[in-house]
Amino acid sequence: MDADDYHTPEKKAKMHAGIPLTDEDRWPWLDKLNAELRADVGKGKPVILACSALSNVTATGSSSACQGALDLPEGSFELLSSRLGHRTGHFMPASLLQSQLDQLEEPKDAIVLDVSKTEEELWLISNGRYMSAVFKAFVATAR
Repeated sequence: MDADDYHTPEKKAKMHAGIPLTDEDRWPWLDKLNAELRADVGKGKPVILACSALSNVTATGSSSACQGALDLPEGSFELLSSRLGHRTGHFMPASLLQSQLDQLEEPKDAIVLDVSKTEEELWLISNGRYMSAVFKAFVATAR
């Protein structure tokens, strides 16, 4: 689930104009994400959410609907900027990267993923952590 798909046209236009969103801008978006997560989790669906909830308060808000592992992609400004610069058709310009990094608060329980690694390496790291969390939850409920 890509959280960017849930921004309103007004918020997309704001970012496209190079204006960073505030937490106040994000709350309705996070509420919408929570509703979607709750609906999917309520149906027993596994959900992966890609979301740029930058502060611990907004990250907690976006993930309160479900339990799971939290991954934090991390890379140098140069690498991230280069990747954003090569992205086409997205509403957020690369010029907003620094404002996002300035607002970023690293979540306490997140596993940091070095985005200079290959997609396969990142998947193995992330999936291994997820499977470990699922196994621990299973063992806890089996007692």
